[in-house]
Formats: sequence, structure tokens, C-alpha cells
Amino acid sequence: MENIMRPSHGDYTGHIRYRGCNDYRGGGHFSGRITAALVFAGAIAKIILTKENIIIGSHILSIGDIQDENFNYLDIEEGLIKELNNSDFPVLDHNIGMEMKDLILKVKEEKDSIGGVVEAVVLNLPPGIARHFFHSIESHIASLLFSIPAVKGVEFGKGFEISKMQGSQANDEMYIQKEKVKTFSNNNGGILGGISTGMPPLIFRAAFKPTPSIGKEQKTVNIKEKENTSLEITGRHDPCIVPRAVPVVESVAAIALLELILDVKNMNSSIPDIVLIGMPGSGKTTIGRLLAEKLQADFYDVDQYIEKKYHDKIRELYKNGEEYFRELERKSIKRLSINLLKL
Repeated sequence: MENIMRPSHGDYTGHIRYRGCNDYRGGGHFSGRITAALVFAGAIAKIILTKENIIIGSHILSIGDIQDENFNYLDIEEGLIKELNNSDFPVLDHNIGMEMKDLILKVKEEKDSIGGVVEAVVLNLPPGIARHFFHSIESHIASLLFSIPAVKGVEFGKGFEISKMQGSQANDEMYIQKEKVKTFSNNNGGILGGISTGMPPLIFRAAFKPTPSIGKEQKTVNIKEKENTSLEITGRHDPCIVPRAVPVVESVAAIALLELILDVKNMNSSIPDIVLIGMPGSGKTTIGRLLAEKLQADFYDVDQYIEKKYHDKIRELYKNGEEYFRELERKSIKRLSINLLKL
């Protein structure tokens, strides 16, 4: 097997890239076994995200030509996600699931394999997560999804189907409900400009190719002798890796999203302290509140703090003399600064 290249496996490219030093046994570092570490890290990421009420779930959308229902792009119950997470063969239509299992057993008897698609959803993701261009949600999640062996396609929202629509059909029109912005559709998968909308759920899919290791005879080459040959792979090989891939897809999504959320939090925490100084009635409070809202930062009004702390209006406290009042200001600013450092 060292010199016999398995068709559609990483043997040939690994041999070329690593000059024959690649580990060919069981696929080496091209094997699906490497995803165990992704699932371990993803499990921790999911726990952290759950504390923010961010829930990730998925189901087997298709095996071969057998298709399950799609998620409802606008309204998905958390109970459904929990039910899918507790299933060893997660599908929305259990009758379709039985057909999928029968197909997998059929191709196994034929010493063949079959591929499929996993559809995943993220609930309660807040708006404003990620950045445009290189740090978009799509580029981050897709990058990790393509690190999973056998993933050959990734799409968000309607994905490739959106290319068949006209703009009037593809655009997710918006409306206000209870002072919140919402959309009538979710063709873009809860992402606009690479950034989360926080409205409908985030939806994406990953397509998996059939397992390359099959028992049928296949034409290949002996890389050492530079000769044509044939190969029949023996041993235990999954006729379909899609059911095993479900937790891996969820895990890489959790890792990607947690990283993006922490990136946003780090950006917000790096905002410098801004102090507004001006005459009474010059608009310091109004401007300060607007700045804090835009920067998603905390806002403190020193005058309000003084009035609350000393139980009196500024004009009354000022009657004790300017020097007295300025000393109150200095003490109050110092206390507020200490509180900010504690945060």
C-alpha cells in the first residue's frame, strides 16, 4: 500500500508534498480521525456559547439523492435542536431517515460508498458579529469546514440557489416588530456583508464526498515503479461518513463563532477612555450617550454621579464654593476610574 495510490485519497498529493514521507497507514494526517481534536475543542466552545444562549444544531439533509426537509429558515424551535442533538441519526423526517439508512446499507453490500450534505443552524447569534472581507462569518466558518476531510462544498442561506433568483426575490426585505428589525425571508442565511444580522437564524450546509476507500476494484498507479495497476481496498471502512460528520460540522462552527465573538469583545475593550469637558448646557451628556451607543461602550456622567452620591443638586453643592465643588469632582472621577479598572 505504501506505493499504491488510492484513488481520490490524499495518498498521491501527500506523497508529492512531503516527498514520500507521508504516513499512508489508515490515511495518516488525511484521515477523518484527525477531527477528534476538532470535536473536543468544539465541545468546549459550544459550552461557552451556550452561556450566551447561542445554540448550534444540525441534521443530515441528504444522503445521495434522498433528501430530508430543510430547516425553517425563519423560525426554528430550540426544542427541535435539542432533539436532533440527542439523536444518533439526526433527520427532520424519520421516514426519510430510514430510506437513507437503507441506501447506506445497499452501497455497503455493493462494496461502494455514498456522500451527502449536513445542514446546520445557529440560534440566538447577536447582530454585529465578525467583520467584512477576510474576517467575515462565511470566510471563517468555511475555512474550518474545508479543514474537515471529504468536505467539497459549503453554502450559506440559499447558497447556489440564490444565483437563479432575481434581486427582488433574493433580497431579504425588512420590517420593524416591537422595535426590532426583522426580515420576511432568510435567503442570505442570517449574514449580510459578512456580519451577523441577529434576526433570522444563521444557516449553512456542508457537502461531503463519498468515502474514497471502497472494496470495488479500481484503476490506479504504483508511484514507485511508475506502472499502472489496480486496487481492491479491504478492511473496515464507512460506506458513508455523513452521520459521523454531524458533530464535526457543529464543532468547527462553534470554534469559528467563538473566535469571532471574542474578536468583537476585544475590539470593544480596546476603545480608549473618552472624556468630554465643556460649559454647562454645552451638550456633554447628549454627545456622550450617543458616542457610547455607537461604540458599544459604557457611559458615565460625573454630575449625575455627584448628585446621587451627595444627595443634592449640582447648583446647591456649588453654593459651597467652586473649590469645594472641584474637590468633589476630583474625588468622583477618581472613584469612577477605580470602578472602570475593576471591570
